[in-house]
Amino acid sequence: MPKNAALFILLWILFLQPVSAEEKPLTIQEAVSTALEHNPEIVGARHALEEATGRRLQAEARPEPQLAMSTEGMPFSLKADDTTEINFGLELPIEFPGKRPLRAKIGFFGQDIASLELARTSLIVAARVRKAYWKAVLSDRTVASLESLADLLDTIIESSRIRYQAGAAAYGDVLRARVERARLQNETIEARQGREAARAELALLLGSPDRGPFILTSDLIFVPFDQTLEDVKAAARATRPSLQIAALRSERAQTASALAGKNRLPDFSLGLFFPSIRFNAWGVAFGFNLPLSRARTEGERLEAAARYAASVAAVQARAKKLDLELEISYAAVRAAADQVRLFEQELLAEMEEEIRSGLTQYQYGKIESYSLLDLYRTYAAAELERLKALYLYQSGLAGLEAAGEED
Repeated sequence: MPKNAALFILLWILFLQPVSAEEKPLTIQEAVSTALEHNPEIVGARHALEEATGRRLQAEARPEPQLAMSTEGMPFSLKADDTTEINFGLELPIEFPGKRPLRAKIGFFGQDIASLELARTSLIVAARVRKAYWKAVLSDRTVASLESLADLLDTIIESSRIRYQAGAAAYGDVLRARVERARLQNETIEARQGREAARAELALLLGSPDRGPFILTSDLIFVPFDQTLEDVKAAARATRPSLQIAALRSERAQTASALAGKNRLPDFSLGLFFPSIRFNAWGVAFGFNLPLSRARTEGERLEAAARYAASVAAVQARAKKLDLELEISYAAVRAAADQVRLFEQELLAEMEEEIRSGLTQYQYGKIESYSLLDLYRTYAAAELERLKALYLYQSGLAGLEAAGEED
C-alpha cells in the first residue's frame, strides 16, 4: 500500500473516533448563576409571574361595551307592521364606584406575590445548588484522600515485606497490610460511585442543556462565620421573601374583604340606541342590577373575612417558623465550625506526626504491624471526618441563607 494512502486511512480512522467532551471548570458562583438561569423550578416561577401579570391586567380592565338590539310596538300576533320599530345601539356596563380599583389592587398584590415567589424559589434553588456542589466536592476530595491513603498503605506493605525478607517480621504482618489495602480499595470504589451520583445530582439542579462534564474548582475551605444569631435573625426578617409574601397575602385578603362588602351594592348600565323608523331621533337606556340575594353577598363577605383572619395568623406562624429554623441552622453551623477547628488545629496535626513516627518505629522494629495499622486506620478516619466537617459547615451556611423558605 502506498505510504500516502496508509497515512490517509490512519487520519480518517482518527477522525471517525469519538472525541471525549472537554471538562470545563465550574466554580460555586458559576454553578449558582447557571441554575438561576436554567433550573426548571426557576423557569416555572418566571412563567407564574407572567401569569400573575396577565391576571392583573385582566383585573384592572374596564367592562366591555355590548352591541344591543331591541324592538318596540310589536303586536301580539308577532306580525311586524309599520309601527314596529327596531332599535340598534351600545350598552356599557358601569361598576359601582370603587369596585374596579379594589379588583385592580388585588391583581397588583398577586403580581407582587408572584415576583416574591420567584425570589423565594431562587433563594431555595441557590441553597440546594451550593449543598449539591459541596457534596460533589466532598466526593472528589474523599476519593483523592482515599487514593493518598492507599499510597501510604503501599509504603507500609513494602516496609512489612522488607522486614519479612530480613527475618525481622512474620508474613502475617504483610498479609494484614494487604487485606487492609484490599478493604481500602473497596472503599475507594464506593467513593467513586458516590462521586458520580453527586455530580449527577448537581447537573440536574443546574438544568443547563449545554452544560457538559465539569471540573469543580471551588474547594472546601474554612472561613469563620462571625455573625451573631440576633444579627442573622434581623437580616432574615428584613429580607426573607416568605415573610413578605405572607404580609402581602394578608393585605390582599383584606382588600378582597372590602370588595366583597361592595358587591352588595348595585352595578349600572348605560345604553345609547338609534331607532329604525325615526332616523332623526335617538334613545337612552339606564339600568342597574338588584343584588337581592343576601345569601350570596353574605357568603362572599364571610369567605373573605375568614381568609383575611387566616392570613393574619399565617404571618405570625411564618415569623415563628423562621426564627426556629434560623436557630436550628445557626446551631448546626456553629457545631460544624467547632468540629473543623478541632480537626484542623489539633487532631490532624497530631495524627500526621504520630503516623510518621509510627512508620519509622516499625521500620526499626520498635512496634508491631498491628499497632501501625491501628495508627493508619485512625489517621484515615480523622482525614475523612475532617472533610465531612468542612462539608457540613459549608452546607450549613447554604442552609442558613435559605432557612425558613421551604414549605
